[in-house]
Parts: sequence; C-alpha cells; structure tokens
Amino acid sequence: MKNLKKVLALVVALTMVLGTVGFAAYTDVAEDANEYTAVSTLSSLSILTGYEDGSFKPDGDITRAEFATVVCRALGAKVSGSAVTGFTDVPADHWASAYIAYCAGAGIVNGMGDGTFAPSANVTVEQAVKMLVVALGYEPMAAAKGGYPTGYMVVANTNGITEGVGGQTAAATRADVAKLVYNALDVPMMVQDGFGTQVSFKVADGGENNPAYQSLLTGLEVAKLEGAVTATSIIPNGDGDKAEVGSVKYEYTEANDDKYFTEKLGKSESFEMDFAVAEGVNADAYFQNSSIIYVREISRNKYEIIAIMAGEENEVLEIGIEDVDLEASSDAVIKYFTDASRYDTDSIKADKKVAWYLNYKSVGSYSASIGKYKDSTADVEIAIIDNDDNNKFDAVIVKAYSYKRVKNVEADRDRFTTTDSTSFTFDFEDDTKTVSIVDKNGEAMELADFAENDVIAYISAGEKTKKADWIEIINLGQNAVTGQVDGIIETNDKKEALVVTVDGTEYDLTKEGLANLQDEGTFYLTRTGKIFNVEISDSVAGNYGYILATDKNDAGWDLAWQIKMLTKDNEIVTYTVADTFKIDGIDYKKADSSALLEKFDIDSAGTDAFGKFVKERIVTYQTNPKGYIKEIKSVEASAFGQPDVDSAAGEEFDADLLYMAKKDFEEDTVIFNISASTENGVFATTIDTLVHENEYKGYYVENKAKSPSEFDCLVITYGGSMIDVTQPLAIISSVSDTKVNEEDALKVKYFTAAEDTERTITIFKENDLSSAEWGTKIDNISVGDAMMFTDDGNGTAVAYAIVVNATATSDGLPVINSAAQAKIFAESDEDIEIVEGYYYATTEANNGTGIRSLTIADSTKEADRIIINGATNNYTVVNAKGSKYVRVYSDEWDAVEDVDSASVDDDKANYFFAVKNRNSITDFVMFSHRYNVTVNDMK
Repeated sequence: MKNLKKVLALVVALTMVLGTVGFAAYTDVAEDANEYTAVSTLSSLSILTGYEDGSFKPDGDITRAEFATVVCRALGAKVSGSAVTGFTDVPADHWASAYIAYCAGAGIVNGMGDGTFAPSANVTVEQAVKMLVVALGYEPMAAAKGGYPTGYMVVANTNGITEGVGGQTAAATRADVAKLVYNALDVPMMVQDGFGTQVSFKVADGGENNPAYQSLLTGLEVAKLEGAVTATSIIPNGDGDKAEVGSVKYEYTEANDDKYFTEKLGKSESFEMDFAVAEGVNADAYFQNSSIIYVREISRNKYEIIAIMAGEENEVLEIGIEDVDLEASSDAVIKYFTDASRYDTDSIKADKKVAWYLNYKSVGSYSASIGKYKDSTADVEIAIIDNDDNNKFDAVIVKAYSYKRVKNVEADRDRFTTTDSTSFTFDFEDDTKTVSIVDKNGEAMELADFAENDVIAYISAGEKTKKADWIEIINLGQNAVTGQVDGIIETNDKKEALVVTVDGTEYDLTKEGLANLQDEGTFYLTRTGKIFNVEISDSVAGNYGYILATDKNDAGWDLAWQIKMLTKDNEIVTYTVADTFKIDGIDYKKADSSALLEKFDIDSAGTDAFGKFVKERIVTYQTNPKGYIKEIKSVEASAFGQPDVDSAAGEEFDADLLYMAKKDFEEDTVIFNISASTENGVFATTIDTLVHENEYKGYYVENKAKSPSEFDCLVITYGGSMIDVTQPLAIISSVSDTKVNEEDALKVKYFTAAEDTERTITIFKENDLSSAEWGTKIDNISVGDAMMFTDDGNGTAVAYAIVVNATATSDGLPVINSAAQAKIFAESDEDIEIVEGYYYATTEANNGTGIRSLTIADSTKEADRIIINGATNNYTVVNAKGSKYVRVYSDEWDAVEDVDSASVDDDKANYFFAVKNRNSITDFVMFSHRYNVTVNDMK
C-alpha cells in the first residue's frame, strides 16, 4: 500500500513537472525553497536573472547598483545607454549609470549623503525597502511615520512587502531581494491626487473615492489572475470543449490588477477565457488545480500566460485505487484507508459541483472514474482536489496507466517497440499532435536515451500508440527488483490476495498469475511499486529439464529412484530423488514414489527407446542442498510444426525478429534439441544456434506472464539441416580417433576466420548427425577438407557437412561436394555458392583500400575477375613429403606464389576453391602447386 500524502502543491497533471513556471529552472533553487515562487515569477517577468552556469545564487550578495537596476525593471522603466548621475563615484560610463540616474531622478535613491552612491556596496534590507517604498509612491506616508529607516519599514510591513525577510540592517541576499520585489508586485501604489494647495496622496486600490487600481504590474502591462485551468488541447472542460494547441482555457475568480479582466468578471463568480501559453510554461500541469497566472497582452484582447504557480488554498490528496474504500464511496463522498491495515478510514465530501476525469476525459461521475476499477487490479492513481480549502473536493482526476518494457529503440525513425511487440511511433513535426515524454523526475527526455528493459507508463488518446493525437509517456528507467518470491499473502480481500513477497518485501500484483512461490528473476514495477511484469530466471517455474530416462538404482542399503536429465545448462545429469519430494504440488515419500515416478519412466511405457516425441518429458524441477530432486512439475507443452509427422513441414525461424510459430523468443528461452537418434546427440542450447529461415518441429512451453505470451522453453524434435550456411568455412588441419563417454568419435582440428590458432570439434561416429541431403559421410573426413557444422556449445558437432573433400582424385584435384553446393545455394537468400578454378596472377597492386582482385582463368582461358577483400580468410593446403598440412596466411596474399600468365599452359597452377557471396569472396582456400597440377590437367 502506498503512503498517503496531503500537499499544498500540484501533484497530478499531464506531466510530472510540478510547480513549473515560465523560466528555465535554476540549479540551486529547489521547488520547495521559500524563495522559489518569488524567484521564478520575477525571472518570468525578466526582473531578476540568473547566471550563465544555470544558477541563481540565492544566498549571494547584491550591490546597490544591481538593486537600482532591479527597481527600474520592476517599474517597467525604459532605461538604456549611459547617463550623468550626479554621484562622484558613478561616472557616465559605469554599466549601471542610466539605471542609477533614473532612480535618482525619481527620488528613489539619494546616495550616501556625501555626494557618493557606493554602487559596489552590498544593499541592505532597509535600503532595498526604502527604494521599493518610494517606487510605490509611499514616501509621504513613510516620512509621516518617522522617515528613514523606521517609517519606510513600517509602511513595508503594513503592506506585506517584508514578509519572509528578516535582518533589517543586514546585507540583503539575492533571495531576500526576490521576496521583497515579489511581495511588492501587486501592492496598490500611492498616487498624488490634486494640485497646488489641494495636493493629497491616495492609495490606488480602486476603492470608493480612490483612484483606479494601479501597481507595479500595471507598469509592466501584466495582469495577475487567480483561478484554474479548465481545458487543455487534449483535456476538455465540462462542456466538452478543448483549447487550441499551445493554449489553455482558464477560469479565473479574481483579477487583481487589470480593468479589462475585472470588467469581464463583472458580477459573476468566475469567467473562462482562452489564453496562449508562453514557451517554457507548463500550464497543462495545473489542470483543475487552483493557481495564479501572470498574463501579458500579445495582440488586441489576446493574452499569453507568462508564469503560473499553485494557488495558496490548493490542496491535493494523492492516493491509489487500493487505498479507496470502494464499497463506501460515491459521487457525494470518497472514503479512503489511512493505514496499511485497511481498517482506519477518513473521508472527504464533494463540493456542490465536481469535475470527474478518467485519463483526461470528462466522465461526470464516481462510477465512471474510480468505481470503474472496483473489481480490477490495475495500477490506478487518483488525485482528489480541493481548490478553496473548504474540506470539500472540487475535482477528481483518475489516471490508469498502461505499462510496457522497452525492447528496441529506433530514435532516428521516431519509434520504439516493447517486449510484447507493441510499436510506438511519433510524428514530432505535426503541431496538431501533443507528445509528452519525460523521465521519472518529470524532465523532458529524448527517445535516443531510452534503453532496453526501461519501464514506461503511458496514457494516450484512444489508447493509441502510433501517431496518437496526444500521448503522455513516463520513462521510469530500469524500474525493477531482482530476487525470489518467498511468500504469497492470502486474505479474504481479493486485492490483498494479489500480493507476493520478494525477499521479504511486499508487492502488489497488477494481475493474477504474474508470480508464483519460489519464482526467481526480475520483477518490473509500476510507478506505485506494483509488479506488472516478470522475467523468471531460475525457479520451479523456469528451471527446465528434459528427462532422458528413469530407473531404480542401488543407493546403498535401499533402492532409490533416479532420473537422468538433460539440463538447461547442457549437462546430462543423473539425479537421485529425495526421500520426501513433491510432484505437481503433491507431497510424496520415497515409499510412495514407484507408481508416480513411472509416469516419467518412458522406457518402460513401450515407446521408442529414445522417446523422441514424448512431450511429458519436459518438466521443471528443484533440488535440495544435497543435490537430490525435491520437486518436479509437469508443464503444459504444445506442439508446433506437426512433430509426429515426418513428411510435414516445420515452422520457419526468423533470426532477425527472434520469431517462430507466431511467437517471440525470450532472450533466455531454454532450448532442448533432441533431433538426434542417440543420447550423445541431444543438447541444450540458445537461440544463437538456431538457423535463420530453417524449419523446426517440436513442442513449446509458453511464458504466460508476457502479453502476448512468448517461448519459455522449446524442445526441437526436428531441426532441418541445423547448419547456418552463412558461417565461415572450417578448414580441417588434423583428424584423429578418440573416445568420449566410451563412444567412438573423431577429434577434428580446424582453422576458421583467418585465425592462426587451431580449434577442436568432436564428431561421434555412431551418431552420424549429418543430413543425407548434404552428401556427407564421416569416413571421408580428411585434412584440407572444408566443413560447416553446428556446435552444441561444449565442443561437439550436432550437425556437420563436408563442403569440399581434399582427398585427391585420379587427376589429383579436390572435389566440391555437389550435394552440399546445392544445399547451400538452396538455403541461402544471399546467393552463396562454392566456386573453383586456378589463378595465374596476383601481381596487381593493392588499390589502397585493402581490396585485391584475383584473376581466374577457366579451361578456355577467358578471364573472370573476382574481388577479394584483404581480410578474407586465406589458407593454403600443402602437400609436403607425403603428408598434407594447412598454412594460414596472416599477411594476406604476399606469400602466394604467382604463375606467369604469358605461359599459363606450360606452368604449374594453383588450384583453389572459395565461397562467393554475390560477387565478393568471403573464404579462400588454395591447394599448393606442389600437387604438380598444370593448366592442361584442369581442362
């Protein structure tokens, strides 16, 4: 349950930028600072400014010259250039001479009494007060009350100018000055009334027998209004009307300083107008909240909001849907829980007219907003607003966010996708669409700053995610916890039943089935801390195994059940079952195990020895600290690609989208490949070993916590060729017999990718894993052969094919495997093929880009030039003293002997074969001229 908080500020709006006004926020003036409102307002009115580094330095000093400048700006005086001041220490070329001269001419400053002004001296509080009091016209009153400094301080205190400022004789700080000037902005000025002997001074407050209202704001041509934003470009008012883009509708109840707005208000309680909004001002954030705005006329009777802040009587109660007593609440009253026990409650009654909103749409009632989620576990935030401090709510804003996890970001295309395949696209150039993208602190954020697995909360028009008329996105970053579910809280209350504890901390769930006891992984959280998505890494629900066999074995004094398991870590492990254990949630003891474990004893069930198509073998399990199995769970597996029909086509794998059989793969999807015919051929792997556009059959287990669901575990019973034809060739450098697990095998050493380090792969003889379609036999493997294969991750080939056999034929030449050639071309969408020939010249100079051309002549001596990249794999098979070996050239083509093209018929030729991808060579293997092969032999 989230903490309740009652604050005198804005909490709910289109964005999370609270208390925003029309200026660039200063780095050292926090929104909860006492001087924030004063500094922000004066900055919006261009009366006070900060520093180039983004700071305001509220505790810094301010000089007398600087404050004279501030007073001129507050009066709206048009001052510029230089002027003669009459003060001996302020020459005409002083930066503030014009401002000081203006203030001196208006009697605002008199200097230090000795003909000086002391422009660089720090202004004191009483000096600043004296200047403001004179600027407001109250000098006659101040003189009558004792003169400087007492009389001026009395006048200032009476009019609230010194509120929040102390230390009369101390040097004023920049924060003090901001408060003094802000407090003086709407103080009615004192003006002269009458002439000659009839002179008197009156307060221009618009009262009876007094002059019309006049203040510093009047001189600035700025009006101050109090009220609330009633409509934005995406949120309608009670009449269903929206404001234009870049504007808001504002209903004001008080106009402090402008005849035009006072006349509009007339005798009514309020008046609604359309206002443009200045750049940098976030008026939308004050929707339905009491606020103060400062407006300036931009054309005849058209005004622009240049600053906005929270009203003094605005109160907001922010709660979650789980905190509302849904049974006891209605249009007239909202009752909410005040503690986690859900026993203590408080309530707030409705005012005479209430505005109800759900996701920025006016809905008109409790039942259509809060009550709509009575039987839901959705993550819903509620703001109950009291605008006049009468303990009755005037507006209720309900926000039901949707949550996603970012998967892929294409900032250059203005879009991103989420883990459930939802696509978000934006048209930032369309001024008719409103897009708000902020981080968790409410700061504007770019798509380029989004990262994989960032949590986003969003609301949009019509729940659209593609070019919506308006959309609000909050990027919460990596908002997740990792751990294990160690408890489930169950009570009679439905909502409290959807609570789990992860490592001892309680979390609400947004829907049932998200997390189960002992689930271990990453739990993604909403803004209010609820779990909305789970990525299980290791648990009863995710620790998959594939049962190869079950049997009883002598474990000492008694027979014990044992299970041979292919684990997700690609190990074949024989586990002993613990004396007490669970199967599908039911407790058993060793004495009870026989009948139940026969469920998994597939060998005795009369199926084929390896049980290739038995989906019941897919389980999840847990072991105790001693390594014995303590729990097994059956899983719900579904078939794909008709695994029981040999002639049926499989499902095609898309490596680019990580997609197959209309489902996405998780990054850590567990994959068991049991397409081999013996136990030595089975292996656990990852999506990296699946071949693009290859067809597969088998069974899958869904992760239903995802929406839409994804593959959590995959058992492949048929894997097509299992060979990626775009892989680099492996050139065999050594072949020897070996044994692995008492099985006969070949230990094959090879080079690949222009590496000068040999690698090793094991191929089992008994289990010939290659497809007949590849035309490969294990007995034909020899040094110099070019091979493609798929590794199980532990150095064993699970599929392989000899592409070129280097064993000399009667004419002494290697042979390209025509079946493999056809298979490669058929399985490739990139026009990959094996080419062969001999070359007689490589004397052309490198063109400076690492590219060299190779001229090839066929039997008719017609030239065919193929471009070879300098980084292309380069091997030479050498026949020396009756034994073949492979050389790897790291210096590219320099060590390859050339053949004179002028006498090609008579000279010895270098035979080669190469992998040609379109017209570019990616692998090149040459057989040395020591074979004594001539050009005529090639014909």
